[in-house]
Amino acid sequence: MMATEQAKASSKAYIVSILSDNVSTDAITDNLFYLTFIGDKGESEKNDIKFECSEADTQTYNIKDDVTIQKHKFTIVSKDVGDLTSIRVHHKNSDNGVYRWYFGHIKVNFGKDDKGNPKKLTFRFYQWIDQYSGMLTLEITAKPKLIVDDWRMKFDGDGIRDSMTMGGLRSIRNQKKNTEEGTEARKVLDRAEEILNSTDFQQKKEVSRQYLLKTGLIDQFFDERLEEMAIDIAERESERMTDMMEFERAGQPLEEQAKIRKFDETNNVCYAYLRKHGNMWQYDPKDFHPKYKARVYRRFDTFDKNHDGFLTIDEILLWADRIKQICDTDDYEVENVRNALDCYFTMYGMRNPGGVCRENWVEAHCTMGEAAKQREKNGEPIPMKFLAKSYFDIIDEDDNGVVELRELKNMMNVFRVPEEAAYTFVEFADKDGNGVLEEAEMHKLFWNFWFEPYDEKLDGIFAYKY
Repeated sequence: MMATEQAKASSKAYIVSILSDNVSTDAITDNLFYLTFIGDKGESEKNDIKFECSEADTQTYNIKDDVTIQKHKFTIVSKDVGDLTSIRVHHKNSDNGVYRWYFGHIKVNFGKDDKGNPKKLTFRFYQWIDQYSGMLTLEITAKPKLIVDDWRMKFDGDGIRDSMTMGGLRSIRNQKKNTEEGTEARKVLDRAEEILNSTDFQQKKEVSRQYLLKTGLIDQFFDERLEEMAIDIAERESERMTDMMEFERAGQPLEEQAKIRKFDETNNVCYAYLRKHGNMWQYDPKDFHPKYKARVYRRFDTFDKNHDGFLTIDEILLWADRIKQICDTDDYEVENVRNALDCYFTMYGMRNPGGVCRENWVEAHCTMGEAAKQREKNGEPIPMKFLAKSYFDIIDEDDNGVVELRELKNMMNVFRVPEEAAYTFVEFADKDGNGVLEEAEMHKLFWNFWFEPYDEKLDGIFAYKY
């Protein structure tokens, strides 16, 4: 076969529609937009997308009463990557200050199956992005049965804070416009609408409204945040709920268990501490609620930067650098956080060779909690209080001894939780109702969330993201 024929045979025509707004790649901005296809046969080249091209089929329509976006349609001939699973978007903001753009979704038609039916996927984001000068990379993996796709983002540029912020909240009505009847995703949306309109949810919504009014923290996006929360609750209901044993060391086949370190007092400082003080507590997966374990696993996945299934102390300490980027602080306070992170997560076994694997993560976390309770009985310092204080000192940017809502939003950005969750967090933690958080209030809520027996009422403190 001639080289040109081979190239033709290994390429494919992808029919692509991109829902977006304010995405320009013309000479006025010098911005660039690239799209890469990823499938079971590898990934394609970076395809340069020109939104100003006249051959693009462009439609404009409303997503909300006062917001219009455009749908751009392209045919892209690119490398055949087989069955499509993911797409990667590169967007370069070329020295245009903070560039605000909306990324809705990308739909791709990539051929036909054995029965002649079209093979197509939708990769969904539906959020506004405020992007500093530099290259933003967003990779999305489709999850057709849910209304939220997996996505990962990184940024290379000169933003003094985070690379981007998101001000877009999902609307049930808007999501339904882009979701076919009868699909699992549509069922989740229908359930979200039921939750939103339920008596119980409306009562909780009114309690939140009254708290925010009383403390002067109410803003114009209150209703949108509660609608987002209803969607999150519906998504949590649709999650597969088992005893989570397939993720634990004890749930692996014996030959796999033999490859994974078994924690005891010889290789785990918390077990060693407990045994030293006559405490024979032993982790049993059956003693912990599946939703509690799911919460702890999500924390692991947030920290595991290279997604290799192991957590090392170096990955943990990266959070100190992230804090320095996002919060208005100095090197002394950042170093305190670094030391507190090191002290706290060494207790999990992070300084063991290879760190802590995902199969041992929940046991490491729960053993840490049990050792902290023993330390408290013995009148000894608790590493979590040291960590919480170092966080508090960083977040309290004006050093007035309390954390305000504005400062709390920065904390959410540090831990890659949408900043809208700050409203829910402050409501749960603010026991004296003064609209700000004291150090003891923050520590108490953190402790209850991470180390007390599972209480579903606490699911909402990060707006259901944990």
